[in-house]
This record gives sequence, C-alpha cells and structure tokens, in this order.
Amino acid sequence: MKFTESKLDFLFGKKWSNLIQLDEHIDYKKIPINNTKSVDFLGIYNANNLIFIEVKNFTNHRIENQSRLINNAEYLVTEVAQKIRDSISCIVGGRRNSTNDKQMWKSVSSCLLNKNIIIILWLEENNNLQKQTFRIADYQKKLQSKLKWLTGKSSAIRIYNRTSFSNNLDFMVTNLEKI
Repeated sequence: MKFTESKLDFLFGKKWSNLIQLDEHIDYKKIPINNTKSVDFLGIYNANNLIFIEVKNFTNHRIENQSRLINNAEYLVTEVAQKIRDSISCIVGGRRNSTNDKQMWKSVSSCLLNKNIIIILWLEENNNLQKQTFRIADYQKKLQSKLKWLTGKSSAIRIYNRTSFSNNLDFMVTNLEKI
C-alpha cells in the first residue's frame, strides 16, 4: 500500500493490515466536533501491533515551523499527543458505530486494548545531523511524558526520519520534494 503525506511517499509492505489514512476515512469525517484531529496513518503491523504514525515534514520549511520546535518542541509534541487522543476517540466510535468498516475497527480496538501500541512521529528537518539527533532524543522523552497515560511496557514511542529509520517495520519513505 502506498500513501502520500507532506510530500513524502510511504510504501507499506505485506506485514501491514487494516492500514488507513485516518483523516481521509469516512468514519473520521463523520465526527461532528470542531477541531478534532487525527494522526496521518493508523494500522496493524505484524498481526498484533497497533501503530499510529504522524508525519511532519519541515524540510525547506524551517522558518514557518520554528515556533513549533522551540522549548524542546513543546507545541509539536503537544499537538502529536492530542492527535493520538483524538484518534483513539475515533477508534472507539468506529468500533461502536461504524457501518463501513466494523471488522477493521474491531481489530484495531483489540490491539489498542491489548496495549500493543507503537507511536511514530515521522519528523523530517534539514538541519545538522548531530544537532538533530540530540534534539530528537529530547523530543522523544517529552512525547513519552505526554503519553504515559496510554503507553505501557509493550508500547513504544519513536521519532524517525529518512536518515534514522532502519526499515524494521516493513515500510519505506521517499521524499517527493527537492531539497
């Protein structure tokens, strides 16, 4: 399966199921509450891991996104945490009320209840790699702190980009934007 988000192509392999671009899904679009947000992708990896993926591509957009990255990216990690929270609401609503994908929502909610959760912030920047690696570790700690209400021992929170990702989750990312 292939999706495009923020001028990046995501190609997912055969180990993925129930993979959706959440904000494009009909059940998400039925939510009548203003300012509800969602992660970009939601799916099940390797039959039992629920994965939330939020994509931020700041490559060539450093100036307009600078305010999101100040104070150890407080604004950015809060935004991501809120998207996770709202996405979980969509999962619960989809499980209870979907007339479109009842089985998909049942599978997704089972993984959620079993705490087999992986949260990925895909963060592309065009900065010095050594400086970026240090900041990403700080961002990851801050995001873990904001999501400790959800995550357990079998959960993981990761921040990747095309440089740091080792393709251990059966997907590939290609940049569509000229750097």
